[in-house]
Amino acid sequence: MGWRTLVGLVAGLAAGYFVAPALGLPALLGLVFGGLLGLLPGLSVGDAPAGELARHLGWYLPPFAIAQLLGIWLAPHKVAGLALIVVAAFLQTYLSRFGHDGHSFGIALFAFYLNGLLVPISLQVFPRALAAAATALVAVFLARAVLCWYRPVRDLRRTQRAFQAACRRAAASAAGVLQGRDRASWRLRRDLARVNTVALVFDGRLGGDRVDARFAEYLHRGVFDVEDALVSLAGVVVALSAEPAPEARAAAAAQMSALAAGRPAEGAPLRAAAASLRASMADERACELLEQAADELGAYQRSIQTLTGDADLAAEDRVTFRGVVALEGGVRPAGARPLARRAAATAPRLWGLVPRPAPLTAAAIQTAIATAVVLPLSYILDPQRYYWGVIGVVIIGAGVATSHEQGRKLVKRGVGTVLGAVIGIALHHLIGSAQADPWGTLAVIVVAMSVGAYFITVNYAAFVTCLVITLTQLYALTTPSGLDMLLAYRLGENLLGAAVGLLVALLVLPVPTGAVIRTGLHGYLQALSSFAANLGTHLADPDTDVRLRGDSRALDHALFQTGLVIGHLVPHSARQQRADAVLDRLSEGARQVRTIVRHAPPSASSPGVVTTVTPLIETLTATIAALDRRSDGGGLPRARLTADDADLARTLNALHDLDRCLIDPGQEPNSPC
Repeated sequence: MGWRTLVGLVAGLAAGYFVAPALGLPALLGLVFGGLLGLLPGLSVGDAPAGELARHLGWYLPPFAIAQLLGIWLAPHKVAGLALIVVAAFLQTYLSRFGHDGHSFGIALFAFYLNGLLVPISLQVFPRALAAAATALVAVFLARAVLCWYRPVRDLRRTQRAFQAACRRAAASAAGVLQGRDRASWRLRRDLARVNTVALVFDGRLGGDRVDARFAEYLHRGVFDVEDALVSLAGVVVALSAEPAPEARAAAAAQMSALAAGRPAEGAPLRAAAASLRASMADERACELLEQAADELGAYQRSIQTLTGDADLAAEDRVTFRGVVALEGGVRPAGARPLARRAAATAPRLWGLVPRPAPLTAAAIQTAIATAVVLPLSYILDPQRYYWGVIGVVIIGAGVATSHEQGRKLVKRGVGTVLGAVIGIALHHLIGSAQADPWGTLAVIVVAMSVGAYFITVNYAAFVTCLVITLTQLYALTTPSGLDMLLAYRLGENLLGAAVGLLVALLVLPVPTGAVIRTGLHGYLQALSSFAANLGTHLADPDTDVRLRGDSRALDHALFQTGLVIGHLVPHSARQQRADAVLDRLSEGARQVRTIVRHAPPSASSPGVVTTVTPLIETLTATIAALDRRSDGGGLPRARLTADDADLARTLNALHDLDRCLIDPGQEPNSPC
């Protein structure tokens, strides 16, 4: 995103700067038009084939024309122009109902309508302004078509390299656990979560239309097996770190450090260390863990070699890939917003009578009401820059799923605004007057917005910091003095708009966070139920087109989505602690499913295995259904799910018994290990 935003922004600014004077327009007006037409598509239009990219970019010119004509018409009627901002804010959210191009149309209409009110042009100038905008849009298209060439296979390879790099970081954290470093266990959990997230992204990219389905299935299995082996190896490492056997820990740490450095690691030294310790009558448990680590290390190395080895083996695969992970913007797994939309769609009628509006319609109504409240307050504070409060409303509601997430976004926006103002003013003093020499200012604008585009999906506070640095340089072009007070007003009005937007979301057509969590739990249980059914089918006939790894990955995605919602609860609150405890139990279930996939026989198993496992699958299905009835029925507020819930415990026990029976079909369920 950062690269395409940089390319589009530079192309738009350059085209606007050079074309506007040639058409008799001020260069600053060309910079504004070109900058917006480079920035907005960079943030919302991903890389695509040339024809598709041209179609997406083409949706930005009609709202530009409509907004400028509205600005011309409403220039003498200020009150009407201000009132229409409420409509523009509503459409900015509502038009997302009509897909990606509707979303692009909506944000462009809102942005250019504000621009038309703030910098009105005459009707005689409109054709030239439209020509300048069209030229800038063509320049953006040509620059992105050439420099941001759409290559899904390249993106897939980059994601694969990112996955391997994440695995190496996790191995380094595992070595730190064995060496007793501070917070090493926390880093290991964080890095394993990162490995899982990148694996989800990789799985989502495999569903691209230019990736062969058999090759995609081959890569899907390879990534799954690598992650499974790494998680198992990390579990052995954590257990070994608790043993009073420094020689064993040192031997294992050496191999984990080799993995972290990208060098081959071997199980033979670990087996030799285990034999040596056993000969010296050392702790038998440590010896067993060393041998387990050697086994898991071998499995990990084999999986890595398969993933990076001969891809021609994929042609022999009879199973084709079917994606189970959706991506947002093509760069990250779909998060909490789909859960919030499903929760809103299943919410009860208003007052038991009125049908609830569709999720995006409800969000648009919230945005319009908050804008109507904030607009007069912002106008009273600063009649010239009243739009700051409106932007705060629109931004705080964009891309969030729950009120808790909105609250966090508000805090991050405030922190980012303060940091950006301090850095932006310092840079302004460093590069000198923007009026005398605008090139230094333009360079800061381009670099700050490109860096900010990278952080928009990584760290919102960092994105806002870069955005305010950019705005500080823009304000310096028109307001050379009084930047401190100007930015203070911006902070106040922005936070006012964000606070009102949050309050309206809590009071008008709210979607409770608890309902979103219940929807996530329902999705998790549905994925687990599908896995149980497919496992029974696979054991009865392994030649059926059943993808157990795909079922496990779908479970990972459901867990990822629910974890995002829980992560936005108030930190260290009793509610978050309870939810985290339940999430840990759900994670335990996902890990157990991954282990079952590993132990499921790839070929036809004996009738005795099917006979032994079938009752366990039936028990698992029954306990899942009991949990699902409670979550789907909205019973959690009356009977809150806790980490020690009986149905949840029975579900996890059934998974554990199922795994043990696959390992040893002769073992009785619930027998001692």
